[in-house]
Amino acid sequence: DHEPLLGTSTDENGNFVLKNVPLGRHDIKFSYLGFETVILRNILVSSGKQTVLNVEMEESVFEGEAIEVVATIQKDKPINDFAKVSVKLFTVEETQRYAGGLDDPGRLVTVFPGVNSTGGVQNNAISIRGNAPKSVQWRLEGIEIPNPNHFAGLSVAGGGGLTLFSAQLLSNSDFFTGAFPSEYGNALSGVFDINFRSGNRNKREHAVQIGINGLEASSGGPIKKNGSATYLFNYRFSTLTLLQPLLPVEGRIQYQDLSFKIDVPTQNSGRFEFWGIGGLDLQTMEAKTDSSKWEYAFSDFTENRIDLGVGAVGVSHSITVNNKGYLKSTLALSGNSTEYSEERFDDNLNLNPYLNIDDNTSRLAFKTFLNQGFGKRITTRTGVELQQLYFNFDLAGKPDNSSPYQSLIRQKDQAQLYQMYHQSEFNVSPRLSILGGLHGQWFSVNDEFVLEPRAAISWQVLPETALNIGYGLHSQIEELDVYFVQPQANFPNKNLKTSKAHHLVASVDQGIGEVYRIKI
Repeated sequence: DHEPLLGTSTDENGNFVLKNVPLGRHDIKFSYLGFETVILRNILVSSGKQTVLNVEMEESVFEGEAIEVVATIQKDKPINDFAKVSVKLFTVEETQRYAGGLDDPGRLVTVFPGVNSTGGVQNNAISIRGNAPKSVQWRLEGIEIPNPNHFAGLSVAGGGGLTLFSAQLLSNSDFFTGAFPSEYGNALSGVFDINFRSGNRNKREHAVQIGINGLEASSGGPIKKNGSATYLFNYRFSTLTLLQPLLPVEGRIQYQDLSFKIDVPTQNSGRFEFWGIGGLDLQTMEAKTDSSKWEYAFSDFTENRIDLGVGAVGVSHSITVNNKGYLKSTLALSGNSTEYSEERFDDNLNLNPYLNIDDNTSRLAFKTFLNQGFGKRITTRTGVELQQLYFNFDLAGKPDNSSPYQSLIRQKDQAQLYQMYHQSEFNVSPRLSILGGLHGQWFSVNDEFVLEPRAAISWQVLPETALNIGYGLHSQIEELDVYFVQPQANFPNKNLKTSKAHHLVASVDQGIGEVYRIKI
């Protein structure tokens, strides 16, 4: 989007550099013989930092002897090629540009149809078509992770006060609101499929910034000069902590987070990616020692502390198979913890323990899938995901004010969640594609196996008009404490079946000019 037009070509590995691009927002077009043209719009080029783009192109399907090449806008095309309905690609620029976005994917998607905010200004919990926020699944680099928010679940299960994700690492990602492809399991209403970008291969870049989300420091670039391996990380420290001297003395709030990605391509052994994200939160409230200043019966004579932690680390490996497919495998460890302690004044204004909660869950997951093309019309993806779930819950306190402080619940257990899936896409013609698949899921606690069919049809009726229809059966297990925490030790919820929902979605996608689209 520049006069005169600027252009370049890639090397044999697909790497490219486009020089002398003016500052501002530009449209960039990518084309290659035998593949569909891709146009990225409103790409921001700023001073002091190079813009890094990762672009995937889909092999084109054509019929007849004559071919008319028309550049199509790909802004609405999701990252996942198997996604046909109820999916929206969002960019890191959108999380920054939308009013109230706060660099937060959870707040951004509330502008999409069928998505509503349920937590107000102080919480980013969302409801999709009236479902509870906890029925939304978060994924990072293709693997399921815990709720990636600071102060997650304190006021609304499935929400939080502020996202752990930083715009410094976010790449283009998909957001599903229903009838998602068969590779997505254990989700009832929607899925965030988040991706991290890789660092700059050509130069090291560093940045420090301060904003409403906190003080951030980031760095990225090649690990070794003239090498192909890159790194990128971002650390954030809460601005509220820096302003603590100006805040009320009765309590304090602080948080910090770290995210990173290391990308190591090899000559013959594929690509290795090491990634991670984590956050720590603290919230305290101090009791008032002067009883004459007590205004609220509970909070004024109670002192409490909440420590929360959440994180995920993983390594992914992808390698090309027979020039028509690729194999990708991921091993990841994730978890979250909540520690709550509460003390109350006695008649002599001495603080005594009243309640203590220690809740820890973790997940060890392995996922692998094979994406295989058969000619230009058929593409399949087959995979498995194995999860080992761990749970540890301790509750101590006073059942009532007259009882002694005692251990009430101490439960430690584990479970397995196994998933497998297959999906196929058949391009009948350049305008018509049909997708079908199955997702299977087994949960060890209730010994339940669920088989979920998925299907979708996408028909490009006119160059600017598309009709899409999709169906899927979807299920989701509960949090482990629902199954395991039982004071009477009889565990009646162990036979609780998974929640299930049928999704049937139909849509009309109408383009208006080169920029605008209407979806019904």
